[in-house]
Amino acid sequence: MAKMKQDPALTERLRSICAEFPKPGVAARAAGVTTAQLRNYLVRGQQPNLTVAARLCREAGVSLEWLALGTGDPDPAKSPARSEHERACLAAAIALVDATLAATERVIDSEAKAELILVVLDLERETSRDAAGKHLERIIRALH
Repeated sequence: MAKMKQDPALTERLRSICAEFPKPGVAARAAGVTTAQLRNYLVRGQQPNLTVAARLCREAGVSLEWLALGTGDPDPAKSPARSEHERACLAAAIALVDATLAATERVIDSEAKAELILVVLDLERETSRDAAGKHLERIIRALH
């Protein structure tokens, strides 16, 4: 199967994202590809698959929409859809922490609660909401 050639504007956006990394090897590792494969995207114009593009954007803090389409803002924090999604995730993490604290009858200071919320968000990104909920009670019990 022949590799798809990408739009030259996409290649330029991809180069701009890779410039955010200190070295090409770091960008390649972030994307989950070899340096040679990254070079194929940047020099030969081969189109990265969605997984590679998403990893690179996530690690560089760049909007996938901006990379793929050239629309919206490169900064994902300025993307209304992402902001709404992030607010929803944050609200769910706060609710989960509050419910678990209430169920375990624990009281913690605001700094510890903020750290727990960040842990839940990280767990949800790496696993799932169910897994985060299962681990949260163990984490809270370990605090005391």
